[in-house]
This record gives sequence, structure tokens and C-alpha cells, in this order.
Amino acid sequence: MLPYFKEIKLKDITPMRYQKFINYLEALDQYSTRTIEIIHGTMYDALSMAVKLKKISSNPLLLESGQSMKFIQERLGHKNITITSDVYSHISEKLENKSVDSYESYFNSIMS
Repeated sequence: MLPYFKEIKLKDITPMRYQKFINYLEALDQYSTRTIEIIHGTMYDALSMAVKLKKISSNPLLLESGQSMKFIQERLGHKNITITSDVYSHISEKLENKSVDSYESYFNSIMS
């Protein structure tokens, strides 16, 4: 992880930048899926600890972990969900694709 993120400040790790890191690991074709999952878990825990230590204001991986906007809003203490939406407006390709797939599946189910 260090070689990839060594020039990037903690506060600059966005969901999109993190997704590019995961894509980079997958493209190397050196790591098993399980190893990448372990790396993801480690990154999530490290970023959560950074939030607790007030090094960053929120964990950029919360949304990618499948949490709802409402959960994130409550977790971060935002009074208005619009604030949360603005903070997490840069959704990763992975989440966008998941949403499109889910919609297509739903649409196909009602059309058949």
C-alpha cells in the first residue's frame, strides 16, 4: 500500500482514488481475491482509526462498504442529508456499476 499512496495525503484519499488502487492491485495479477479483500479490510480499519484520531473527518470507504446515506449521515453527525450527499458525491465506478446492474435486474424482472 505504501508505494501506491506514499505521495498522497490521508485527507486526499477519495473513494475514486481508493477504487483505482484496488483496480491497480487486481491488474498486477499477483494477488488473490482474498488477499485484496484483506488489504481492503486493513485500509477500512486504518481510515476508521484516522477518523477516531481526528486526522480526517470521515472514512471515504463508508459508502463503498455498502452503508446507506442515512447511516453515514447519522454516523458523521450531519444535520442534513444534503451535506452527506455533497461529501460523498464522487461515487466510485464500482458503486455506479452496482446501481446500474441492480436497476437493470429490477427492470428486467418487471418486464418479463
